[in-house]
Amino acid sequence: MTATALCAILTVDAMAAKDAKQTDNQSPKAYVGKMPDNDKLKVLTEHKVIATFQEVKFRRCVGLTGRCPDRCGSSGEFANFKITDYLHHKKLGKYGEDKYESYLAQISDFHRKPQGDPALLAHIESLEKGDQVVIEWKHLYGELRTGGSSPVRPLLLLKKIDQAEAKKLRD
Repeated sequence: MTATALCAILTVDAMAAKDAKQTDNQSPKAYVGKMPDNDKLKVLTEHKVIATFQEVKFRRCVGLTGRCPDRCGSSGEFANFKITDYLHHKKLGKYGEDKYESYLAQISDFHRKPQGDPALLAHIESLEKGDQVVIEWKHLYGELRTGGSSPVRPLLLLKKIDQAEAKKLRD
C-alpha cells in the first residue's frame, strides 16, 4: 500500500490565504496557505516536496459512516500529485508521519461543487499533466472543537516550477 497525503478541504477552506502575485493575464505563480490559528494543535510532521501533477479525478469514499458517500466530506474530485523528491521531512515525536509517495488535494464535494479557497482552485486548474510543483504541508493534531481531537494537514505552498528550478532545489 502506498502512503498518500490528503489535504482536507476543511483545512484549505478555513486556513487559506490569497494567491501570491497573480496578474489578470497570467496563471497564478503560487498558492500560499497559512497555519491555523489554534494553539491547541501540535505539529507532528513537516513536509516539503517536488511532485508531478497527474490528474483531477473523482474519488468515492469507502463508506464507513451513515453519511457516506454524499455527505461525509470524503468523496469528490481530487488533484493527484506524484511525489518525486523530498526537499524537507521532519518527524516531531513518535506520532509523526513517514514520507509519502503521493499527495491529494480535494477540490470538490460529492456533487462536484467546488470546495476550498478559489485561489487554490485557480492554481490547480492552471496545471497540466506532467507539470512539476513544490508542495509544502504540515501534519498537525489536536483539539479542533471542544471534546474532539483530529489531524489537520494545512497546505502551505503549491508552486509550479520549471526543470531548471527543480534541479536547483534538488542540488
